[in-house]
Amino acid sequence: MKYLNRILMMMAVIGLTGASAHAGWGILGGATLSHPSMNPSFNLSSKAAVTGGLAFESSIAPGLGLEADVLYQTQKVEALGVTQTRKGINVPVMLRFHLLPLVSLGVGGYFTNGIGDIDNNGTSGSYDASGMKKTDAGAIGSLRIAIPAGLASVVLDGRYQYGLSNQIKNTAGNASIKTRNIQVLAGLMFGI
Repeated sequence: MKYLNRILMMMAVIGLTGASAHAGWGILGGATLSHPSMNPSFNLSSKAAVTGGLAFESSIAPGLGLEADVLYQTQKVEALGVTQTRKGINVPVMLRFHLLPLVSLGVGGYFTNGIGDIDNNGTSGSYDASGMKKTDAGAIGSLRIAIPAGLASVVLDGRYQYGLSNQIKNTAGNASIKTRNIQVLAGLMFGI
């Protein structure tokens, strides 16, 4: 919870700097495709799952912005006929390089905190009972196209999340599950 409070405070600072710098906000929605890295290796199928929320960006130099988002993220995978669903609040923080008038590149990190229980084919179980951690952190990259449309810009954003933390709570040997997500988002950005 303390990490979430720090992130929210940083987002407030980004919002407050908007009075003296170029700043904006937006609404994004789309899908997350999860295909975790597993050791030992296991055959999984990715399932599209809903992702959406708010994005905030503040200019910190010409052609460079600081972006912080708050997204509701669902991750789904299927193995041996069982579909596992995990829900969480995902907070990516990125430096956004505006390379061309319509194209930008974002690089940074993310933090995810699981909410609710893990669902396996409609049967819920706690993270503890499943032997999984509720939190995740890693690196994120983004390629965005923003098309001006009056007061807003229509954005298409492709992202890749590379988890750095092992999602297994108590590892036996070198067993690990690490996040590998592709996100495809679309939405409107105002003020950017």
